[in-house]
Amino acid sequence: MYTRPNAPRSIGGVLDDGLRLWLQAFSRTWPVALMSQVLLLLPLVIYWLQSGSIAAVAQSQVYLIMMKSAGFSLAYLLVSLASIGFQNAIVAQTDATAWGRAMATGEGLSVGFRLLGRTLLFGILVAIGIVVPVALMFFAFAGVSTLGRIAFGIGVFLIICFVLGKIVLGATILVIEDKGAVESLRRSWTLTTGHWWRVAAILSVLIIVIAVVLLVVGVLAGVVAAIVGPHSTTSALLVQLLSLFGNTLFGPLFSAVTVAIFYDLKLRREGADLAGRVSALAPQ
Repeated sequence: MYTRPNAPRSIGGVLDDGLRLWLQAFSRTWPVALMSQVLLLLPLVIYWLQSGSIAAVAQSQVYLIMMKSAGFSLAYLLVSLASIGFQNAIVAQTDATAWGRAMATGEGLSVGFRLLGRTLLFGILVAIGIVVPVALMFFAFAGVSTLGRIAFGIGVFLIICFVLGKIVLGATILVIEDKGAVESLRRSWTLTTGHWWRVAAILSVLIIVIAVVLLVVGVLAGVVAAIVGPHSTTSALLVQLLSLFGNTLFGPLFSAVTVAIFYDLKLRREGADLAGRVSALAPQ
């Protein structure tokens, strides 16, 4: 049973809180997560019906299909944008669970799509904030030696990791605190100040765990595919179903852990601010 902490937790404690929150909220979040994944599959299903072979679709990369079909590109763009509203709904339902309240699917979707415009602006700001500086640095280092380009690549990678670690809570804050895109970015940057390594460690452990589980499932799927035939319709359907299952299962988990991180950092920040105010009011 998840209980919202009243004191900062260790890295393991935050992960444990996130897992408990995920398990408790999953009965409400999985339908939304499943709807989101089914929505993302619709363009592929349409392309499959047009091509007449699901195996051909499964073997193709999405971006290659997009290059071949403008209609598919537009459809995939639209469903990708709509899926953001579903993700917002998952965060809203998870946060409601953290407060001991059950949020119905309809209410969660209402919140998620009400905030869709802000979330899109958030994504655009993040993309501009990362792509533009990287492009400028790329042109600045275009004429340097191979060793210089390698050093540049490593530097850019480290900078991107740092920035992503600072703003990773932005989308969660946008939903939980109902803030605008810029304010959510600023709030995430403030909360993670002094705790970047903590956030990075928690999310790294989470990503490793998810990757290991998906690797095991992928190996099992590969064995089954080899038995039934790697290019068969059954094999292609299996790959799509496993992808659907994995994203439905682990999407809410990532949201639950970011919610747990948010409340942990909020306690740390507000606890420090409160201690400072008490100290300032104390007689000297």
